[in-house]
Order: sequence, then structure tokens, then C-alpha cells
Amino acid sequence: MKEAGILKRLILLALAVAVALAVMAFAASAEEVIAAGDYGQTTIDNVFFRKTASTGGDFWARLPAGWQLKVLGTTTTGTGANRILWYKVQGGTPKAPARTYTGYVHSGYFTAAGEALPTDAPDAEPSATPVPSVPTSSGYVRTVKTGVNIRKTPGGTALTAKDENKIPFNTVLTYTEGPVAFGGYNWVKVSYKGITGYIRSDCWVQTDSNGQAITPSTDTVTPVPVVPDGTDALGTITLTSGGVNFRATPNGSILGRLNKNTKLNYYGTQMVNAKELWYLAYSNEIGSYGYVLGTLAKVTSGATVPPAVTPTPTPGSTPSGATAGTLVTTAGKLNLRKTPSLQAAVLVQIPNPGVSLNFSATRLVGGITWYKVVYNGKTGWLHGSFVRVTSGSSGSATPKPAAPATAVPDPSVLSNIAFTTADKVFIRKEASMSGKQLTSVYKSGTQLTYNLRYQTDTASNPNTVYTWYNVTYNGTTGWMRGDFIRILTQSEKAAYDATGDPEAPAEASYSTLSKGSEGEAVTRLQQALAEQGYLAASEVNGTYTTATEQAVIAFQKAHGLTQDGIAGEKTQHALFNTVPSGTYDGESGSSVTPVLYPVEMVDWFTGDIQDVWLMGGTAVVTDVYTNKSMRMYRIYGGNHADVVPSSAADSAVYFSLFNVSSAQEIDDRQNELQAWRRRPLWVTVGGRTFAASLYPVPHNYSDSAVINANNRLKNNFKGQVCIHFVNSMTHDSKTSKAHVDYDSAKNGNFGHQSAIKYAYTHSISGTK
Repeated sequence: MKEAGILKRLILLALAVAVALAVMAFAASAEEVIAAGDYGQTTIDNVFFRKTASTGGDFWARLPAGWQLKVLGTTTTGTGANRILWYKVQGGTPKAPARTYTGYVHSGYFTAAGEALPTDAPDAEPSATPVPSVPTSSGYVRTVKTGVNIRKTPGGTALTAKDENKIPFNTVLTYTEGPVAFGGYNWVKVSYKGITGYIRSDCWVQTDSNGQAITPSTDTVTPVPVVPDGTDALGTITLTSGGVNFRATPNGSILGRLNKNTKLNYYGTQMVNAKELWYLAYSNEIGSYGYVLGTLAKVTSGATVPPAVTPTPTPGSTPSGATAGTLVTTAGKLNLRKTPSLQAAVLVQIPNPGVSLNFSATRLVGGITWYKVVYNGKTGWLHGSFVRVTSGSSGSATPKPAAPATAVPDPSVLSNIAFTTADKVFIRKEASMSGKQLTSVYKSGTQLTYNLRYQTDTASNPNTVYTWYNVTYNGTTGWMRGDFIRILTQSEKAAYDATGDPEAPAEASYSTLSKGSEGEAVTRLQQALAEQGYLAASEVNGTYTTATEQAVIAFQKAHGLTQDGIAGEKTQHALFNTVPSGTYDGESGSSVTPVLYPVEMVDWFTGDIQDVWLMGGTAVVTDVYTNKSMRMYRIYGGNHADVVPSSAADSAVYFSLFNVSSAQEIDDRQNELQAWRRRPLWVTVGGRTFAASLYPVPHNYSDSAVINANNRLKNNFKGQVCIHFVNSMTHDSKTSKAHVDYDSAKNGNFGHQSAIKYAYTHSISGTK
């Protein structure tokens, strides 16, 4: 018995040691993962990018396979069999790749070890000697972004870790080498503050010695699609609405607009955020492949629910039996891999969608079709989910000239708000590629005014019809090519005015559907359920069957909804990514309910706020103290934003901050009300939220521009107020020079800069 007790203790001790070693090994493996590289990527589609390390937590987005993120660290949740290792990561999303989000991904669907770093990683070293894209030369460049890093080599280690050494916006520099092609960008060698290295081409434009831009002879090249004969189409769709946007990519730039009852051959489908169905089709009217939102069309022949965009070929073959062909990339930051595998080394990244390439072979691996291509001198493989095959031959077929579009966009459908969809886009004097370049809009996502005029152009390229839109930007009016601009519809503008986000979900209302219901609404419900994998395609028949009920229950369970099998408003809003009608009408004393994003502190002069909130533009302003929100219209302002409420309803919210009924009363009682005290704000515009500060006392009553704006807006407001951002300055006057407003006794020891920091540190939506 004594020996048995000793043996039992020895066994327990051995088990304890084994468990401790396993825990140490697990921790060590996590540390090794982090040490292996600062970047990793998802290994399957639809991976949740969560805001917290929790399987039930809210999420930023669903990520496709191969999506790359920067790894910040690891954490674990749960114990025993429920223990989960999470990667804390940072990066963009498919819908907003240029933004930076911080969150968590499950380690089971993400790899950080053994992967090559992306080309823009801070500590990446080039995998090969960069090849000059043009003869090495010298000249001048001007920075078009703030905080530009100088790197040791093209795509290499950053030499400017300290912010004060990063190059500010609008700095003119001499370059002594380049441009050099590496990683999908061109690089030039410059010196700044004694630091010599390379800067990336999305951060500069070539100029003369005075900083005046030297523009290239042509705009960004647009791939020319081969006109299909329809024999390889999967079926026909018929548009159920008028003025339907025909887009280059799902939610992408508008190629043109199509009338109700237009019939199109479709070639596949694509799901966005696992909720939006898009049809890939070809329009003879517009002369291009493009995408139509599924809720605006119905399948009238062919498959009821079409298969995926890229047909699955037999192993070793190419689509339609072809041995080679052409394709177009449909996603940005697309990895070209050494072998057809998600675990293979990354040779280079293709930074933008819409790049046309020849492929020489295909291979089916694990159910994924891979395409062999050459890009920037590198031969490798592209994931088939992120390309569109435009020709199954050698690509030598001559495209037919497309007929010019004749339908004029309906002003009742389009608004006067537009956004650029690419960097460095020209505004031209005439609607032609040969038109004089009036100015450049440097950053994608910049807001423009659309003047409700458009023209078609076949002379610039005989194989492509370009649509040109008349726009105004910073006082310059001219023509911008339609594939570089997105014009909001009236409903999209309403959502944008309400939220400051052009991508805000649309408002909608739904009738409740349940077992036995019939009709078009049931068909749309079934199609969405089928596309998301909850219902078999054969069950899409317009009748709410038992199979449909079970699919709804499965969807409700997956999304934390009441599992009753009834498709009520909540279920359909989750399924179609919409919000209830009236969502943006405001609540709790607000005139509008904003979507708040991670709050940013951005310099007024060196940052991009003035490109996002243009003069004549509207932002949603939230008072931090009361959490009340209103729309504010920017009249002008060089040192800061001079603004007025956008409507009488917005003025009423503004007055409620001081419990008064007029602007004059705030001025008359400013000392009693302490209205001159700076108020911290969150300013939401262009899908971003900025920390800001308000000088609340109305002033400048006699200025004609202010008077005209108030009269036009019918806002029941007199004068203007001022909104300040980081390092913005006060008004210049005869008695006081413009200056950055810091704490002083005269403003209650709480100046604009302190108020801005208060707004940042008291964010309820995170910070960036």
C-alpha cells in the first residue's frame, strides 16, 4: 500500500510536470510566432476580425483567405478544452483597406509564422535586388501625404521611427535615384533631416524645382475587356429598378447606369461581407464587364441561384478547356505566391484591383483554382477567388468597339456628392483623355461636388466608352473620368448626411415572412440564404417552406437572434445588411444618429482633414459632454473650420446645448452661460471621426457668405461658429494675431488643444 501511494504521487508529479511543460511550450510557440514576423494572414474565407478576444464579440469585418494583418501580440481566453489563442492584429478590411483597425483573430484561422512580410511592412527587407522601372535619374518630388517614412531600401526597414523625422505633407525634395520598381510601387531616393533613403510612389508626385506637378501623359490604364458572345453565360438577369449602378467591382466605381427591365447575361456571382449578392454581367450598352447588386435584379433564365464566379475546372486545366488566357484582379493587396498554396512564400503584392494580366496555366489545389501569371518580373500564382477571367484564349482576340452609352443619369436618382476611388486622379478641362489637366485630386476617397452633368467619350479609346462627370473640387470645375469616381444616390447621400459615412448601411423596411408566405420577397430571402450557405439552391422557389424555415433558424442562431424561424425585420436587416427606416433621424435630443469610428487626432494643416471635409461639405458633429449630434455645414475657413448648422433642426440641437432658443441669446448671455468655454467634439465625415473643439459663441453676423449660407439652409441661425482641430489657429485681427489656442485664464484654462485631447481620450468608439 505504501509503495502504491508513492507510485501514485510520482504519477501525479509527472503529470503536473507534463502540463507545465505543455503550457510553457504553448507560450513559447506564441512568442516564436511573434518573433517570426510582424505580419500574418488568414488561412480560410470569412474569418471574423473581432473587436475583442471573444467568439461572441462584435467584429469589424469578415476577412477572405490570404488577408494580411500586422501582428501586435497574443492573448488567450478560456481554460482547458475551451482555451483559445487569439492574435491581436492591426490592419484594413476588404471594404476599407486604407483604414487601420485593431482587433483579434482566432489562431485556428490565422498564420503568422513562415510567411513573407508584405512590401509595406515597417521591417521588411527586399527579397531581391530592385529592378529600375525607368533609367536611374534625378529630379524633384513633392509629398502628398503626411508622416512619410524614409526606408533603407525600396520596401525595406524604416529609418524614421521618430515622428519628427517623418516627412510632412507638401514637402519638395530632390531625388538622386529612381524611380525604382519594387513590390508594386516605384521608389525614389531622397534626403530629409540628414536621413537618406527611399520613399514610396503613393506618397509623392513628380514636380519641377518649384513644386509644380509634372503629370504623366495618360491616366491610369483601364483593362480593355473582351466582348463576350453570351455562349458561356450562366443565364440572364433582368433589372427590377431604374437607374441601377453598373460597377467595376462590388460597391466599386460606377461604369454607368442602366434602365429598369434591362436584360444582361450574367457570368457568376460574388458575395460581399457574406450578405450582399452581386451579379457579374456584361453590358453591351456600357461596353464592359461589371457588377449589379442582387436586390436590384432577378434571374429570368438559366440557374435560379447561379454558381460561384470562377467555375471549378478539372485538375490541371483552365476554364472552358483553355490552356491560357487573360484575367483581371478584383481585390487590392493581392499576393503573388511562389507556389499555388496559401502557405507559400509571397513574391510580391499587387496593390490595386483592376490589373489585367495574362495567365499561362491553372492548377486546382484544395478546391481553389490558382492562376499562373507574371507581374513586375515575378512569376507566381494568384488565388482564383480574387481574379476574374476575361478571356479563355491566348488573349489575342481584338475587342469590338463598344457603342456609346446614351442614357443620361436621372437627377432624381443621383445626388451632388461624389468621392474619388483612386489616388492622383485628374480633373480635365474637356471630357477627353486629351483634355487639359486643370488639377489633380491626390487621395482616394476625396469628396467632390457633382454638377449633374455627364458626357460619354469614344474618341479617347476606340475599344472603351468612357463616361465623364462634371465636378468641382477646391474651386476648380472640370471633367473627371467615371471609373475614378463614385457618385452617391439620393438615398446614399441621405445616409451620408446622417452619418458622415458614404458606406453607411441603407435604411429599409420589411414585411414579416413565415411558413406559407409566397412572392418576390420570399424569393429574395431564399436567394440570400442560399448564397450564404444556409439553404440549398434547389429550394429557392418563392414559397416559404419547411426547408426555408430551418434555414432561417440556422441563420438566426449564427447571428444571436431569436430562433423562431420567422423572418422578421431584425432577421432581414441582419441578412441584407440594412438598418430600420428612421435610424438616421436622430435620438436623445439629436437631429441625427451618427456612426462613430475610432477617433483620430489629425493636424489641421499637415493632415488631410481639409480634403475630407471640404468647403461646402456637411459633417456630423457630436458634443462630447451631452452626446447630442447635429449636422454642420462648412462655409469656409483657412485657419480652422467656420461652420453653421445645416438645418433648423440642427440649430435646435445646438441651442439645446445652452438651453436657449436663438444664436443671439448665446451671444447676449455668453458670460452667464460661460458659452465661450471650448467644448470637445467628435466630428464624423467621410467615414472617419476626428477629435475637435468648438468655439460656441456665434459671431461674424455681417459677412455676406455667412448670411447667404444661413438663408439658403433656412437654419434659423445668425452668424457662424468655429471648429478647431490639432494645431489649427484662431482668427487673425488687427488686435490679435492668429495663433494656436492653448490653455489660458481668458478661456477658462481649457483651450482648443486641451478640448481636442479630451475628446480623444473620452472616445466611446475607440481611438486610432
